[in-house]
Amino acid sequence: MLQIQEVKSRSELRQFVRFPFQLYKNNPYWAPPLIADEIRTLSPESNPAFDESEALLLLAKKDGQTVGRIAGIINHFENEQMGRLHARFGWLDFIDDRRVSKALLEAVEQWARKKNMRCLKGPEGFTNLDRAGMLTWGFDKPSTFITLYNYPYYPEHLEALGFEKEVDWVEYEIPVPKQIPEKINKLADLIQKRYGLQSIHLRKKKELKEYREAFSDLLVDTYKELHDFVPFTPRQIEWYIDQFMDVLEPDLICLIKDAEERPIAFGIAMPSLTRAAQKARGRLFPFGFLHFLYALKFSKKADLLLVGIRPEWRNKGLNALIFREMLSRFIARGITTAESNPELEDNHRVQNMWRKYQPKLIKKRRIFIKGLSV
Repeated sequence: MLQIQEVKSRSELRQFVRFPFQLYKNNPYWAPPLIADEIRTLSPESNPAFDESEALLLLAKKDGQTVGRIAGIINHFENEQMGRLHARFGWLDFIDDRRVSKALLEAVEQWARKKNMRCLKGPEGFTNLDRAGMLTWGFDKPSTFITLYNYPYYPEHLEALGFEKEVDWVEYEIPVPKQIPEKINKLADLIQKRYGLQSIHLRKKKELKEYREAFSDLLVDTYKELHDFVPFTPRQIEWYIDQFMDVLEPDLICLIKDAEERPIAFGIAMPSLTRAAQKARGRLFPFGFLHFLYALKFSKKADLLLVGIRPEWRNKGLNALIFREMLSRFIARGITTAESNPELEDNHRVQNMWRKYQPKLIKKRRIFIKGLSV
């Protein structure tokens, strides 16, 4: 018999977090999250997103075994800022059984209706920096450490339940040249001299901490025009910076300042942690951290996390300067391939950045949406 059970205890939360480890056991493409990070993210006492949001965590049980999970989320700050009544779903995983996916999503729909929400969309987390987007193409490619992976039957289930496309995201694989193209060097030099720009080379993590305020300000200013972007509270900014601090390598972060020393653009990449995550199996201890340390220093693949340019500095050639800096650091590390993380399919400004580097489309993912009748 199928039962939907609300997560109320610490042990049930651990079941919720551990279910994908069972579902994707031996899957070569899934990159497991860290169990401790997932528990912190889903705990109101530790995640500041709960200052502005509420969540419902559900498990699907069949004959005593967990067969699915889902989180229903309402970000009240987002709804207030956007003037709407949207609920989100995330952390959705289930066996290939339509009864299970139907029961999970209908339970969240019912909860959202009781909260007077008018639509349900996802998969998304609490904010724009959480993992989001259901894979719809590219199932035979490993996920990055900060993206979701799912089986091909997931989108089929959602479409059968009346969910439709809200937006699609795309991801590219980009070969790293053995040396920086002369055109890029000349253009970067020209732009740098014309505007009196300087590139800041971070060498230690303590320097990264010194620039945390600059990065948070840049993040909001450069991404505020994107789909569904909602500003972060100061506590949320601190939370995400702390979350990423351990896996960021200062030499893979590029910060550009103008002639007045004001930060105007940035690029952030990280060594690929997919294989490390698979070997660690969700745990840093006793030996998982060794796999991450090795990947941080010796991975031959990089994940491009964020690239941002202040609106008033766009269309002035700063892309060349950012990529000259990033390429030089990739080459110095022996990195041969970079993977873009999800970008909106119609974000041509970002896609044009990769165009000269023979990018290969490798994945597509989707945010689904469904109206909720009163």
